[in-house]
Amino acid sequence: MRRIQKILFGTFLGGVLLCGVGAGTALVEYSSFTYAGEKKIGWEDLETKNLDFSFDRQKGSLIVDTGFWGRRVSDGIEADPAVPEGIIRYEVTYNKKRVEPFLEFYEFLEGPGAEDPGGDGGQTKEKTAGEPQGRLELMASSRGGDLEIFMECKDEFLKEVKEKRISSYEPAYITEVRILVNPADMEAVEENR
Repeated sequence: MRRIQKILFGTFLGGVLLCGVGAGTALVEYSSFTYAGEKKIGWEDLETKNLDFSFDRQKGSLIVDTGFWGRRVSDGIEADPAVPEGIIRYEVTYNKKRVEPFLEFYEFLEGPGAEDPGGDGGQTKEKTAGEPQGRLELMASSRGGDLEIFMECKDEFLKEVKEKRISSYEPAYITEVRILVNPADMEAVEENR
């Protein structure tokens, strides 16, 4: 029994030694890599599309979100006389292989409980002049997945590993948004940052 314990202990120490040497070699190998910067993926597949939303100024103002996915993608609302009155135009530049943008309108409800979760005893609330009629947001449905993105850039990644360089890869989704409104409608549109 004593001999088996010595053999097992020797095997264990040999394994620890080999793992230590392997980890040290890997650490030295990867510490010699240089950072090659950020690489953009999918910028060759960018497309620009106009998304129009029609609204009635008589029903109240409209709140327009200028952000998307938690970050600001638009510099604000711009006046453009080429846009017809009663239209909000989103000019969206996006990667057609990754996302499909669309507009979502959330109407602010009238009536019991619209603003107060407890309700007001069944009495209907009337909107007063100047109250917003709703909120307009840019949304997008995703296409593809992370594995598809990895497979697109795997050859470049392996080439860089051979050259002892490494990059971060940034896929393009929605890259630019311009929100355009006719100058006559500017007062009826509020920006939500």
